[in-house]
Amino acid sequence: MARSHILRTSRVLLPCSLLILMSASAFAQEYTQEDIQKRHTAPYPVSRLQRDWIYQDHGPKSGDCFVAKAGSGIEQAMVRKVLAELKARNVAVDPLETSLATLVKDNKPGNDPAWKRLYLQACEIRRKERLKVFDNHPREFIYAKHFVFGDCQAMFAMTDHLTDAVFRECGRDYRMGSQLCKMTVHENGTVSTELLLDCPEGVVRDPCVSYDGGTLAFSMRKTSHDGDDDFHLYVMNLSDRSVRQITFGAGTADMEPEWLPGGELVFTSTRCVISAPCWWSSVCNLYTCDAEGRYIRRLASDHGHTVFPHLTNDGRIIYTRWEYSDRTAGYLHSLFVMNPDGTNQTEFYGNNSQFPAAVLHARSVPNSTKVIAVAGAHHIDQRGKLIMIDRKEGIQAGVGVKLLAPERDYPYRESMGTGGNIVHDTEGEQFQYPYPLDEDNYVLSYSPEGGPIRGLKGIQDGKPGSPAFGLYWMHRNGERELLIYDPVISSGQAVATVHPNRPIQKASTVDEHQTDGRFYVQDVYYGPGLKDVKRGSVKKMRVVALDYRVKGTVALGLHPWGGHQTSPCSINNGSYDVKHVLGTVDVEEDGSCYFECPSRVPVYFQMLDDRGRMVQNMRSWTMVLPGESFSCVGCHEEKSSTYIDNRPVTMALKKKPQKIEPFFVKGDEPIQEMERFLTDSEKRAIEYLGTNAPQAMDVPRGFSYTREIQPIWDEHCIQCHAGDKNPDKKDVPLSLLGDYRPVTNPEIYGRAKWRLTHRIYATSTKGHPGRAFSESYINLTDFGYNAKIPLAGAGGKAIVRDDKVYLAYFDGKPENVPNPDAIGYCADEYAGGGIINWLHVSSACAMLPPYAYGSASSPLMNYLEPSHYGVQLTQEEKERVACWIDLNVPFAGSWMELNYWDQLNHATHSGLTPWYVYRDKMRQMYLYFEAKRLKSAELELEHLAKYLRHTDDGADFDPADFPQYTFGGRDVQAEFVRQYDSLPATVPICGLAEGKDTRGGSNVAGNQVRNLALNGDAYTYHLRSYPRVTSNSHYRYRPEFSPNNAIDGQRRSDAYWRPARRTDTWLMVEFGREVETERIVITLHRNNGQEKTWTGATLEFSNGERVAIELQNTSEPQQFAFPTQQCTWVRLIDFQERFPLGDNGITELEVYGKDL
Repeated sequence: MARSHILRTSRVLLPCSLLILMSASAFAQEYTQEDIQKRHTAPYPVSRLQRDWIYQDHGPKSGDCFVAKAGSGIEQAMVRKVLAELKARNVAVDPLETSLATLVKDNKPGNDPAWKRLYLQACEIRRKERLKVFDNHPREFIYAKHFVFGDCQAMFAMTDHLTDAVFRECGRDYRMGSQLCKMTVHENGTVSTELLLDCPEGVVRDPCVSYDGGTLAFSMRKTSHDGDDDFHLYVMNLSDRSVRQITFGAGTADMEPEWLPGGELVFTSTRCVISAPCWWSSVCNLYTCDAEGRYIRRLASDHGHTVFPHLTNDGRIIYTRWEYSDRTAGYLHSLFVMNPDGTNQTEFYGNNSQFPAAVLHARSVPNSTKVIAVAGAHHIDQRGKLIMIDRKEGIQAGVGVKLLAPERDYPYRESMGTGGNIVHDTEGEQFQYPYPLDEDNYVLSYSPEGGPIRGLKGIQDGKPGSPAFGLYWMHRNGERELLIYDPVISSGQAVATVHPNRPIQKASTVDEHQTDGRFYVQDVYYGPGLKDVKRGSVKKMRVVALDYRVKGTVALGLHPWGGHQTSPCSINNGSYDVKHVLGTVDVEEDGSCYFECPSRVPVYFQMLDDRGRMVQNMRSWTMVLPGESFSCVGCHEEKSSTYIDNRPVTMALKKKPQKIEPFFVKGDEPIQEMERFLTDSEKRAIEYLGTNAPQAMDVPRGFSYTREIQPIWDEHCIQCHAGDKNPDKKDVPLSLLGDYRPVTNPEIYGRAKWRLTHRIYATSTKGHPGRAFSESYINLTDFGYNAKIPLAGAGGKAIVRDDKVYLAYFDGKPENVPNPDAIGYCADEYAGGGIINWLHVSSACAMLPPYAYGSASSPLMNYLEPSHYGVQLTQEEKERVACWIDLNVPFAGSWMELNYWDQLNHATHSGLTPWYVYRDKMRQMYLYFEAKRLKSAELELEHLAKYLRHTDDGADFDPADFPQYTFGGRDVQAEFVRQYDSLPATVPICGLAEGKDTRGGSNVAGNQVRNLALNGDAYTYHLRSYPRVTSNSHYRYRPEFSPNNAIDGQRRSDAYWRPARRTDTWLMVEFGREVETERIVITLHRNNGQEKTWTGATLEFSNGERVAIELQNTSEPQQFAFPTQQCTWVRLIDFQERFPLGDNGITELEVYGKDL
């Protein structure tokens, strides 16, 4: 139907029933009412097919065609282009050429209908010829129709939209209404479509056909995230179309199923309960189960999303892994591979490359070693440019990738600058979900117009966006034919109903009876990682495990690249993750190393010299499954390389695998209070989760600056380095006191004059980053400005002359930049010149040279070696300080250690409140998701136990024998919050007067004056009963120095409350109800020969009253009377002590009074 003109209304019904919709991209969409009504039965509107032909033969300005009143140059060129292709295909075109000659001879203008008739006739013939490609390939495909995934601001992989998500971000294209359909390309070149499953109120996605062709697996949710259903796995019997749900669980999303040749499934799931480090969205990891949804097991423990799993020709799983380990994350979504059982997880392409910034939807090409994929970007929806990866050419940026349709070189740009806009991947025509038929032919989802990032695609409620994605056949040279197009919503994820080739079926090597695996490195000196490092320099390998946050809370900015991390565990630019140092292993003289490692624990490695300083860092992570042996040729060697070694056996293999020498010496391991009340099932789940086990607000198990580093400064340094708090030494720079104080955004960003820190990241928390760092930590890190961005290594910063965003602050002129560094940026703003230098966590992802950063380049280590003004640290202490720097200066050893984000209210302290749920209950939410992770692990262990009985004894289980996941969803979440909020009114009160309450506890007879603070079963980090004692300082978190010891009724010299050497210490007793008190007894701990202790303190009561007291240097009880106070708690504050500060403590704090 010819178009007479373009109307400027969003929707107009013309007499001819033509709907003309204007989209934001200026591409008009022409559809009839019949087109809309038949969108599930007709493969495409004819107008869309014809428009796409015009796009191919003339270009995007289709309005220029068939409208000219004089001349026909455009029309002639279009017809001749079609005829040329037909001739190349050996098709007889004589009649068409005769018609063309006649039109030209008669000088027919372009608007003569004969031109359009001739052109469309030629296109129909060309289409039939093109689609003959299916004579040698499958003709039937299952596909899905749904909104374009990843349309949120967060990133392309955020697609779960959980019902109990606390950050409910949705993009413009997010909507319900989805279908599963079957497409058939017939021998005569026509296409038909059939509706298999309609999901009008939800989303159906990720179809995958089993290798016997009989079963379709897919993921579906029946409501939006505002309803009561999440994504779960389903299977459809393709012979009778019956559908069965096989995975369950509110608040859990199971997606992207991929059949294995043996009938099992690999899928992505949020069961891991991980939050993105820089956002508030959930993360997916890879899992496996059988076709009935039984024997669910986690295959990997990954920091960021692991998505798009597909089987390769050699029987492995290829997938996209979001690398997020102390380096820039916006440019690092690499391809990885693993065996179907999860073993041998390793890089496939681009793990040291910034471009392509994101490799999506990768699939192996049949009968080829190549992989087809989409090159996308981080903060966009799932789309990009079509690429072919050939690992024979290389596995890092610059080689091995070609753009397709037509084939051309990929425009690598190994720099990121401040903008990070990947124009060549996100603008213009866009691709999705390529399904390769061979190296030249593909079925894929495609939009020739592209459209705005995260915008509406198609039509919603009568309002148009940019055109939706349609299904196409496409050739590597760019030839294409439309197969399916729904004008309302995008079509994609096409998969053939038959598999031409059956991949190799790999047997599992995982031994679930074991709890460890083994790592082997043949020669650490082989490869670029230790290039030019003298053999014998590396003495040990440090093994570091990662601990992933369960939920994002407030955000702390990361300058100078911009970005931020949520629930920060360090100063800005510091470590993204809580880190657990498992220990070290020896590296042999020949460079080999062989050791055992706990299974299912994400770890990375650091090479150490004889001083314990880092030579090279892994900047990624890996893991072993039970019984797995994972080996590397060298250090960051090319994965396709082979190392010729003339040694018959390395030194490491001549020995048994090493046990990791633990970081904590025996007897010094962290002991958590929760061990006293966890059930046996929960304890097993804690052990199973390893370093990712929930820690709540308990004693931190990871590397804690407060526990590992501050005691070193307390022992050796704070007598001089205490700032104004030691008047005699106030001129000594750099306070190293452990006193805590909040750090505000103005302090962080006030010196960053020109970079992207001027964006919302600097103000989104309105001065509340949510972590109370210590004075020493803030001063040593200089608010994060001491982070180092190495210039060495490919893939560094942009050169300033190309950085338009940066130059905008200097009138666009590089010469106006003050004090420019080697590449033109202001050296005053860049970091790495302070007393310590760690690697900026947003630095480039390329390989960095040995000794490029860390303790080896930190002046602090030189100050401490061999001594500093006569102060001599032990070798162990120096190595611990070096370890802290090399870990990228983490502060917190758990996600809730010493935070105060749980005291903030997102409604007033954040610029992101519209999307945040429970924004005034961040502590409750974090604890809820920790409990959710623990319950998920308990369920997995039950599946694993049945799996072992199945594999060992042949036992068979019905799906009903497996417990379903029930700890999730909005109702459970709301009940968890209610129960937590009610704890103060429900936990037992020990010593409560008889008849005062019915809450239990060891009630006294009557209401006589007694010690109201007595509780022999007290907890500091968990509210389990009253009275409860807490403090802001607990020396190295050792149980013998816990605040609990101060109210246990025992005056012991080996168990008492001992704080660190600080000037801001406090100790508080909460009673759980209102009491009246008039007397307190304090018994100080005193070592033999101790010359001094606290000289005084202040009693602070909940009613606001304060009473100053004087303390004597004695271990005898000291009694203090005061006017009767009615209160619910009492706190000791303002402890007074002369410098140098010593090791003081309280063996017992008694508060005498009675209940009101």
